[in-house]
Amino acid sequence: MSSPLRGTPVYQLAVKQPFDSLDHESKIYAHYLARAVWHGSRISLRETSRESPLIFDLILDLYHACEGKWDTIVTRCGVTRDELEVFLEYAGTFLSHLGNVSADGREKLVPELSTEALKRIASISPKTTADLEKAIDGLLGVRPPRPKYPGESVRLGFYPREALSDVSDNDLFRIWHTIREAQNIVDGIPASEWSITHSNTQLQPVIDDNGKTIYHILLASELGACDEPRILAEDIRLIRGVHSEELSHICNALDRAKKWAPKEQHATLDHYLNYFRTGHNLSLQAAQKAPTGERVESFLGFVNPLHNCAGEWNGMVGIFNQDEQSKLNQIVNSSSALIRQLPWAVPGVNGGKGPFETFSFDAPRLARLHTLAMCGRIVFQDAKPESFHEDRWICHFRNTVFANRLNEDTSSTIFCDWISPLNTEHFRRSIHLVSFIITAVHQLIGHGTGKLLGRRIEDGCRCNFNEEMPPISPLTGKPIASVYPLGKSWEDIFPSDAKSVEECRATLVSQYLMDSKEILAIFGYSETSEITSEDLLYTSYLKICVDGIQALQYYGIEGRPWPVWETDHPVAKANFTILKYLLQNGSGVIKITHDREASTITASVDRTKMLSHGKAALGDYLLRLHIWRCTGDTTPCRELYESLSTVDGIYGEWREIVSSKRAARWKFVQPNTFLTVDNEVELRVYEESNEGIIRSWAERDVQAKEEKIQRLAEQDTRDKEEVMVERDVKPKMENLSLEPGRGMHPEEDNIGDDNIGDAQPRAGVRASVKSFVQKIVHRN
Repeated sequence: MSSPLRGTPVYQLAVKQPFDSLDHESKIYAHYLARAVWHGSRISLRETSRESPLIFDLILDLYHACEGKWDTIVTRCGVTRDELEVFLEYAGTFLSHLGNVSADGREKLVPELSTEALKRIASISPKTTADLEKAIDGLLGVRPPRPKYPGESVRLGFYPREALSDVSDNDLFRIWHTIREAQNIVDGIPASEWSITHSNTQLQPVIDDNGKTIYHILLASELGACDEPRILAEDIRLIRGVHSEELSHICNALDRAKKWAPKEQHATLDHYLNYFRTGHNLSLQAAQKAPTGERVESFLGFVNPLHNCAGEWNGMVGIFNQDEQSKLNQIVNSSSALIRQLPWAVPGVNGGKGPFETFSFDAPRLARLHTLAMCGRIVFQDAKPESFHEDRWICHFRNTVFANRLNEDTSSTIFCDWISPLNTEHFRRSIHLVSFIITAVHQLIGHGTGKLLGRRIEDGCRCNFNEEMPPISPLTGKPIASVYPLGKSWEDIFPSDAKSVEECRATLVSQYLMDSKEILAIFGYSETSEITSEDLLYTSYLKICVDGIQALQYYGIEGRPWPVWETDHPVAKANFTILKYLLQNGSGVIKITHDREASTITASVDRTKMLSHGKAALGDYLLRLHIWRCTGDTTPCRELYESLSTVDGIYGEWREIVSSKRAARWKFVQPNTFLTVDNEVELRVYEESNEGIIRSWAERDVQAKEEKIQRLAEQDTRDKEEVMVERDVKPKMENLSLEPGRGMHPEEDNIGDDNIGDAQPRAGVRASVKSFVQKIVHRN
């Protein structure tokens, strides 16, 4: 449990120039997509914690009560200026992360304010006083326990919290397999085809009148909130309509967006609409396979596995820049030449790429987008399709770098804790450049390289190499001794660390090629540029140090050496192993000193050894991981990786120092778009402050009825007047909302707080909202 750091800087996601470059129809299309994304905010709040929606209401109602003039609270409510600043710091951090849990999921955020101070702040109006009464226990209370997982190799999507602490592992497995194997007909489609999955479901145990536990599988969908539960087994029920109110507004916005979308995007939007209306997960997969937009790109849904391995709500709208994309295309076009520079390349074999590469290089897709709207627990620097679809090769959503998020690294002091003050200015000036180049090569070349040797289904179950003359392993100098079993992947044979090892391998590729003149020239850097290629190489080694040291913040969380579920943690583990390998085998190219009394760690890089010793060590580690992955040789890979990821001795002392330093948390203020009476789209930006963050959310108006936008849209009497005709998408049924507060629109708040209690839903009776809010289990 912690409180937000005072004075944490606020950054603006600058997007004005890319947005202004869009044509009129693309701006309106982007506007409605952004509205759809923001309407998922309450879903994200519920997924964070039970009290987060209530705190959200309190903050915005305080804004409206003082009309955005926060000094009014000081003059009218007997609040000190310092108390108000503490609250605004908390509110800005809360809204930036959409909840009262830190972005990395490690800590609950609690304001450093007494109950009395909070009551004085809330006394500005009867409404805010009532808001605080509802929220205060969760606002100041300790964090509930993390989910209980049935096993690290099983990915149930509705892991329980305290309400499921007594549910056996066997029951969890049985429930999941019942869902997977059920042949009950749902809407005329067999469940096996309908694809009930973990990504948009939650598990709720209830006790019937006979004291028997009944398990409710709660499915997120706009439709079905008043349907009878579907019986999947004697004690398992499928119940639809969770988040129905929010999903109704999301569908409404997507319907409007479709009218302004390029024709090639219509199929994508249709799949999204079906997914949100029905909960059919196959529709989400179809949306991800459909072509992406040329100027405006988006993804949204229960897709992000950052804090829940199944998927939590996340949405993004980004603007594509063709000029910037051309540089990425040049990397792909140079891929064969770049692969020939890697340690396993063999001249004269497979075009010089060697036997451990495919004949034709199939580069992953990578886009550089400027974020217009990102709604979720964290504002990402990049996104990967494997995070959103089980098969990245058929997912048309690309690896994506968010340029305006990445650019903020240049002004941040967060990453300068572990380097000498003499290097701070250089690091700040160049880290965002290095980060982008490394990310681009990591995604395009790193993840694109490698041939899994064995009998592959995609090769007609034939062996994909010459069995009579198998490849020679560069590690042993002998023919390879292991291959993949038929139908198996790297994740299948090495489930514990497959993702981390692959991230490590791809990162090593990008670090190894950081001195490539071909790559640096694409981005305009050479020995004569203002920031020279050697400067960037030096920064890349500093980045290895900083990333490896900072990774120690994840070690030992919740009693686990390296947590395996959150997206960032496998990457952190990989970063630490690279640092450790370079320290052990780099002949002094990097050095790290620490002072326990002063709680400092300082990394330094010897420029004279970067190419002679540093690159050799990186290449050696990269070669090992690559060959072991290509041949499915997990035994030596596991031994080395476990050794390198062990944190003991001096590394344990570093971890204590890292853990003692509370890093300032990122806070971002994002713009809003508004459709004017002239049918133009206004992009409104906000000041970089806590007050700016709060105002942006108040004006985002995710609780307002869509009729407001409808009235503005009806002003368009030109060629698309019919576009804005209101579609009655809201089912005539009660909203199956998980949050025991108000709904998306104040005038539709028909869920009374007097319904919150300990009553148990009865088996065989339609599960209504009034019974669901009692024991709902939120995914965290």
